[in-house]
Amino acid sequence: MGLVILSAWMGTVSPVLGQGALGEGASGTSSGEVVELEAYTVLGSSITRFEEESGLPVTVLDAENLSIDGYTSPGEIFSDMVFVGSPEFEEASDGPNDARGDVTSINLRGAGPGQTLVLMNGRRLAPHPLNQTVGQAPSVLVNANIIPAGLIDQIEVLRDGASAIYGTDASAGVVNTNLKANFTGQELSARYGSDDYGFDEWQMSYTGGFDFNGGKTNLSLFLSHFERDMIMGSDRDYAIYGDKRALVAEKWRGDASIINVSSGGVYANLESDLPNSRDALSQDGKRITDSTGRFHINAPGLPGTTATLADGTAIDDGTLPTEERYDYAPFRTLTSEVERQNFFASLNHEFSDTLSLFGDFGWYHSETFQYRAAVVIGTSDALIVPADNYYNPFGPVTFADGRPNPNRLSGITLENGSPLPDAGIDIQLDGWRAEDLGLRTVDVESDSFLWTVGLRGRLLQDWYWESAIRYNLNEATDLSGGRLSKTGLSEALANDTPGALNVFAGPGSNDPANFPDLIIEASRTAETSLLSYDFRANNPELFSLFGNPAGLAIGVEFRSEDYMDDRDPRIDGTIRYDDTYQGESDIIGVSPTSDTKSERSVQGAYAELLLPLIGDANKVPGFHRLEIQLAGRWEDYDDFGEVSKPKAGLVWYLNPDLYLRASYSEGFTAPNLSILTEPIQRFNTGIVDDYRIQWDPNNSDNDGSQQLADRRGGNLGLGPEESETWTAGIVVRVPGFESLTVSLDYYHIKISDQIGTLGTGDIINIDTAILNTLPATASSYSPGQVVTGDPRVERGPISQEMIALATSQGFAPAGPITLVNNPFINQALREISGWDIGFEYRLPKTSWGTFRITGEASYLETYEDTEAPGRAPFDLIQDEINPKIRARVALSWRNGPWSSGISTTYLGKTYDNDVVADDGEIWVLDAFVRTNVTVAYRFSDGFLKGSRITLGVRNLFDEDPPLNPDESMGYETSLHSNRKRFTYIDWQYAF
Repeated sequence: MGLVILSAWMGTVSPVLGQGALGEGASGTSSGEVVELEAYTVLGSSITRFEEESGLPVTVLDAENLSIDGYTSPGEIFSDMVFVGSPEFEEASDGPNDARGDVTSINLRGAGPGQTLVLMNGRRLAPHPLNQTVGQAPSVLVNANIIPAGLIDQIEVLRDGASAIYGTDASAGVVNTNLKANFTGQELSARYGSDDYGFDEWQMSYTGGFDFNGGKTNLSLFLSHFERDMIMGSDRDYAIYGDKRALVAEKWRGDASIINVSSGGVYANLESDLPNSRDALSQDGKRITDSTGRFHINAPGLPGTTATLADGTAIDDGTLPTEERYDYAPFRTLTSEVERQNFFASLNHEFSDTLSLFGDFGWYHSETFQYRAAVVIGTSDALIVPADNYYNPFGPVTFADGRPNPNRLSGITLENGSPLPDAGIDIQLDGWRAEDLGLRTVDVESDSFLWTVGLRGRLLQDWYWESAIRYNLNEATDLSGGRLSKTGLSEALANDTPGALNVFAGPGSNDPANFPDLIIEASRTAETSLLSYDFRANNPELFSLFGNPAGLAIGVEFRSEDYMDDRDPRIDGTIRYDDTYQGESDIIGVSPTSDTKSERSVQGAYAELLLPLIGDANKVPGFHRLEIQLAGRWEDYDDFGEVSKPKAGLVWYLNPDLYLRASYSEGFTAPNLSILTEPIQRFNTGIVDDYRIQWDPNNSDNDGSQQLADRRGGNLGLGPEESETWTAGIVVRVPGFESLTVSLDYYHIKISDQIGTLGTGDIINIDTAILNTLPATASSYSPGQVVTGDPRVERGPISQEMIALATSQGFAPAGPITLVNNPFINQALREISGWDIGFEYRLPKTSWGTFRITGEASYLETYEDTEAPGRAPFDLIQDEINPKIRARVALSWRNGPWSSGISTTYLGKTYDNDVVADDGEIWVLDAFVRTNVTVAYRFSDGFLKGSRITLGVRNLFDEDPPLNPDESMGYETSLHSNRKRFTYIDWQYAF
């Protein structure tokens, strides 16, 4: 992969958050000479030799900026960047198929999975091993948290489409983190921070650098340990209850989406399970269930009792009312407890002035812990409480051993008037929260190992080259405790003694110690690896063009990628509950998911040519410099073939203080390895069978209340996602203010052939249209026949009753949907455009010290998704996670041993279209402002000599995130932080 930057072409050269768009000394010299405006080069390439040609749209965060905000993890750093959209992976994710743990991803422009290339020390990293569905497809993305935050020298964010130079998957840009190296001396640091709500974190680190061989060899070491407490939903006022009605005005309280409670409560939802039907049940002539046999356990003291069980527990007809549903919010973890260790070593050795060796080794380890609410048993689990369950009120007259059943209700009759059979009937368990059996826990352990070794040097005076091998291995183990085995649950329910599991009573009725085979731990182990080799070379003066030096950069790369995801035997089908779709998994509430393993190899080459049409040799007024950049990259994937992508750029200096730039590039993102595996299966509620509900509306199989199996993926013929990026901008050093640089840039990204699914609902609509054309003649059909429309929709066989019912209303009979096959396809289009503005101003030094102010903002003009050709696009601007405006301003001050800084971050308002008031008003997530401050003092004498003490406050004004009432956590986790005002002290000692 080529990392040589011949020229800097696009975007904000603004220094914003960084060293600046001015080169060293460019803000003025003692002689008063005019120095041409230029930008810093990026990506940390050790062979970059075109510093004076830079015009790249790069934002650089250096150590000074990072210290103002008191970051302790890379995830916090990247989430505050104004050019970064909401991360696809985040620590708040807690589902069994999520990438849980100490994880966060980088999503430039919000362009989506795989469109941002993430590098460390100029080379790519292997993705996080745990995949997660983003949008409609599983994704694997680089975990930014593996980067050692305490060792960061600077972060470079290239906001230009850079696929032709850095890798075809850099459509939205490149993020490179340069780590400190070649340092001498030793430093110890310690940090402790806390808020007023019991949330603490602390960190210790050691940095050491040693020179050998007369300074020709340097070994640099870094070691750190970080710990952070857990934040529960009960720790925040906006998250303590999932039902948000008490937090909103009256006109919003009628919106059901803000009542984030579960129908699977501690009081069960149940229904009769008679052979071939679900009938209403009556007691002494009074119906005690609804017309389909549904009933629920009533909480003590609540009205609506239709019958009283033997132990005094009441039941009521229908499903559990909203007021009695389970509020799981207090039991959710907002921020996981985490421990993190980093070790990094780098070695540099100079053989001569023209040849040197470099290498590094990194190790990252993290352990996280979080809670989730107790397991809920739902309709997808298809669990039956047998007739002979000891507590079943519709059980047998006597048990198998002749004991009389003390819990059987008397006077029970079926819908047809027949008495309850002596053998009793089974009851289906539609929803029950197993609170008695304990909360779920999630332990995630992650490791990353990385080594790099390479050579760099100079040949023939003007050729600079570098070559290296990198290997990165990532491993993760996700252990979920407090899960329930379907097999163990069935056995506990089939018990006809008082030791049976009792779902016909409230909390406190079951002792978990009595069910050792029921409560289990589920595991998920995953691994990714990357082995790469590259060779790069460039010549800044390959030939002369109109008297100006023209340059060439070339490079080749070979890499091998591996991906493995090993699911628990109870999930991958090794241990099954039964042979039904739901039964392929033996764990309650977890869809069956196969083990996956895949690999690919890629080879690529690039070339970049810099053509200076106008320069020092032939400049004239108005054309101080005019350069063209032409670049191209070729890559060959062993799993689906070759691709070539171009880039062209132009930079025009009108004078040393003003230049314009523009570029066009194309990109290419290959399907990730987790997509190119076996199909995955999920169960979803709320999906209506549009066809059958026309003629059988009262059947729960059709109304969306039952969970529907949805099998996704399984398309090895997927093509890549293609992209086009246009950019244009202006950079100016303001006349009269030589230290003030301002930039303005426009960008437009178009991503086509995005990978996703057509959507379960859309496939069912197509199926409905086909079935509506079939004949409605009873003689055309026979019992047991399977009638289908779209082949992607699988249905069960029809019965004589279905034939009669459907044809009597003018429809063809069709059985209930059993499965929807929803393969991944290339279909979608995404377009994003907007503006970036940045500035930096260094005030002249005075007796009061040195002041520096920087600022940057990003304005989102267009964000549209088109699901399929011919459809109208969805406008996603300000849709919950896409504010129009993101901005940050920072002021720093330094005077002798004292230094201080203050930064303010702004996120514009967004809307939640799912929350609508009685008058039609859509819920607004208000704009959010957060301020951080620091003050530091460095001791130069006394017993503290060599120490630097920093006192900082994050979220100075203790601002809560904007309330989002349709989220159980109460805020938009991918956009905002739950951090309260947080005060910390940091001590550094250099010796």
